[in-house]
Amino acid sequence: MYFFVAWFTPVLAEGVSKVTQNGAPEQNASPPWSTEHGSKFIDDAANAFSNSMTQAFEKAEALRKEREVLRQQSTEFYDAVMQALATTKPKIIGKPGERAAVSFIVSESGALQELQLLRSSGNRWLDEKALSAVRLARLPLPPAGLSVGDRKFNVEYRSQ
Repeated sequence: MYFFVAWFTPVLAEGVSKVTQNGAPEQNASPPWSTEHGSKFIDDAANAFSNSMTQAFEKAEALRKEREVLRQQSTEFYDAVMQALATTKPKIIGKPGERAAVSFIVSESGALQELQLLRSSGNRWLDEKALSAVRLARLPLPPAGLSVGDRKFNVEYRSQ
């Protein structure tokens, strides 16, 4: 919008500056954007504005589609990691309600990184089984461009 206003303002001043020798405005002075001068000025300004808005909308639409693709890939990756963890889920027998929480990151190459026990269950055996289950899982390769936040997982294991 700034470009349009900066370009438009000097032309306005030109139209207003047409005065007679005694300083009064000319009776028949018409601004350069009037029909007497043709509509080229207005057409050019409208086309420039329309083109810039079209480009901005096209760029915004492309970014929206890119975000949607990444969101879909992130969801599919999450589901694949959960399936991989389900195959190594141990049968944990302990006191009802015991829970161990683990955290880990899947690297860009699909390797396990930063595995840690977030919350101990109070049962050492349960805690070790939870960590072991993650180590044994065959984690999928994440899609290219997926952020670390979308590759980080917090998983809770509960006794049965």
